[in-house]
Amino acid sequence: MTRTVLTALALLTLMSCAARIDCPSLGQPLQGSSLDTFSYEPLELNPKITNTEIEGELIIKKLEFKTADIEGLPKKFRAYFLRPRFIKEPAPAVIILPPTAGTYDLLVDFGKFFVERGYVALVVQRRSAFFKPERADLTYDKKLMVQTVIDVRRSIDWLQSQEFVDSERIGILGVSLGAIISELATAADKRIRASAFFLGSSELDRVIQKSGYSLIISYRRSILEKLSGTRTEKRNMIKAELADIDPRNYARYIDPERVIFVYARFDAIIPYSISRQTICNLGNPEAYGVPTGHYSTFLFKNWALKKVFQHFEETFALPQDL
Repeated sequence: MTRTVLTALALLTLMSCAARIDCPSLGQPLQGSSLDTFSYEPLELNPKITNTEIEGELIIKKLEFKTADIEGLPKKFRAYFLRPRFIKEPAPAVIILPPTAGTYDLLVDFGKFFVERGYVALVVQRRSAFFKPERADLTYDKKLMVQTVIDVRRSIDWLQSQEFVDSERIGILGVSLGAIISELATAADKRIRASAFFLGSSELDRVIQKSGYSLIISYRRSILEKLSGTRTEKRNMIKAELADIDPRNYARYIDPERVIFVYARFDAIIPYSISRQTICNLGNPEAYGVPTGHYSTFLFKNWALKKVFQHFEETFALPQDL
């Protein structure tokens, strides 16, 4: 057996086992902001269908939801809705949230994975670009984050209004920035029964200040140039401004038994030290590390999606929270 094959088998064996993180502070209460940050007024949603594609037994619709929750932001959000052509009984649903940038092709593929296994999937698109260096406005990005969490909650409202959706089996899967938003949404909305966080973090201020992502580096420089004071004072200002949207401050509202977390061991965008602390903040949920960087993690997407599907199926079978 060649060394390459042995190495591959060793990596697969390592990945098949949940990571065990030593969390000396596990169980200590975390102080945080109010969940009222993500409150909203429910509306009757009748999204416009802007496109429909049929691929064999799969239907993909592009939806446009018109809402106006936060003054100054765009008045609508869009999503890809994937479902089997024929549904005999109410199906579980998964909401999928994207990273900071890029197309939605990969996430639509994620949705197809779940539809093939009897789910429906809703891929929620970004309303606007986060962390633009030329804007470098923490207040704007904070409002955009809150708005996106509300969009997710409205998405759940709409899914529950569909007769072919099992409203008691709704999960969420977020990637990178989408995982951070998924953490906030999971804390804010108990209708999310199972959660998967890919390459996420509950340490948003540390991501802004330590990420090696070129976009974040430029954003960080622009923010620091605008603030006055010492570097430490500036960092504390950033932390204070982001407190209401930092998942760390809401982790106590998330049941670790309903979470699966996947991180990259050699991630320069969300460093390993932040991933480890995130796992501890979340109460040491089921977690897996892959021996890759941030982007190369998707070489293992099929393995990861199978883990998520298994987690969802097992978690949906758990008794409901009181």
